[in-house]
This record gives sequence, C-alpha cells and structure tokens, in this order.
Amino acid sequence: MTRGALLDTCVVIWWANGNTRKISVAADRLLRSPDTVVSLAAFSIVEIAVLTERKRLTLDKHWKLWVRQTVSVYGWSVLPATWEVMEEAYSLPGEMHGDPADRILVATARLNGLTLVTPDEKLLNYPHVETLW
Repeated sequence: MTRGALLDTCVVIWWANGNTRKISVAADRLLRSPDTVVSLAAFSIVEIAVLTERKRLTLDKHWKLWVRQTVSVYGWSVLPATWEVMEEAYSLPGEMHGDPADRILVATARLNGLTLVTPDEKLLNYPHVETLW
C-alpha cells in the first residue's frame, strides 16, 4: 500500500546530507520503503534559503542547486504553497502554536492526506495531523 510522507525541513536537510543517525528508526524505515511517496513543502525551500543566508546551514553548493539536486536524486515532489494551504494554515482546528512554517507544514500535510515526518514535539502532539517520528 502506498503511503505519502511530507518531510519537515530538518528531516530534508538531515536525509540529503547523509546525517541519517539523527532520523528515528520509524522515520528511516518509512523513507526507505519503496511504497512511500515522499514530498516536501515549497515553504521548506524558503526555510533552507533563509538558513543558508543567515549562515546557520552550510551546504556544498548554492541552496537553489542543492534543493533541485536533492529533489531529483531522491525522486521527491515539491508541494506548492497554494491559496488553500495558506487559508488552512490559519484555520487549523484546536490549539496550534503561531510559527508560520509549522502551520504551513501541517496545512500542507492535512490538505494532501500525508503523514508529517518530524521530530518536533509540538507537531507530534498536535492531534489534527498524522505524524511520525
């Protein structure tokens, strides 16, 4: 059975940089499964750009090329930041903290029926999105 996964930005970075020891056993198993369709939110590209610009992330090439190559090498898809995603991000049910990036990730996962792969405790404890870590 095919399963869809949306990666938190940190997971994208760890996986693509070969830093898989930071990734949980369950997440590693899901990402390695041939039955998993992996995606990242377009907003994760913004986060990667900001991290490199602020020197909080060092990549071996410009972030644009790094993202394009990562997506291509792993066969991942990039899900757009649509109007619907932005509406959902600020219409989430229940209590959700105010971080726009987290809200956009949750909204993207919810609207696309995906499991959000994240180590973030706040997201793991949010009951209105399927998560895995």
